[in-house]
Amino acid sequence: MRPASSAGPPPCGRSPPRWSRPCTPPDGGTLSSFGVELDRYGRLVFDEERLAAAFAEDPDAVGAAFAGPEGFLARLQQVAEKASDPHTGSLTSLITSSTDGIQRLNDSIAAWDERLALRRTTLERQYTALEVALNQLQSQSSWLASQLASLDNDNGS
Repeated sequence: MRPASSAGPPPCGRSPPRWSRPCTPPDGGTLSSFGVELDRYGRLVFDEERLAAAFAEDPDAVGAAFAGPEGFLARLQQVAEKASDPHTGSLTSLITSSTDGIQRLNDSIAAWDERLALRRTTLERQYTALEVALNQLQSQSSWLASQLASLDNDNGS
């Protein structure tokens, strides 16, 4: 178990956090005092009454918390830019990884199609050979039956 840290998560820009983790402002504050929090599913939850109360108490602090240079929108923009970077972004990595996975699956399907086609060809050849052998056996059976019938006719007369 790790000891509790009073510093909280690292501020934006230091030891790059995962894009999905919230960055805390340099002063260590959060938006929960303004009615904005993440629930256990990672969704933003908004409490209009707490925001209205905080705004009535200090409108400048609320404005700075959301739209200031270190505010929520600036931090959200940083996270979005890092996530959507066309070369190193986590979304790019996710798309590349998914595309690679799809390609591997398509290659696997193509290999199975080829194996199945070869198996089908082998089975069709076996079936054809068995049909030929069966026809030969039926022909021999007919010949033997006619020979036996002729023996019976010769002995019976």
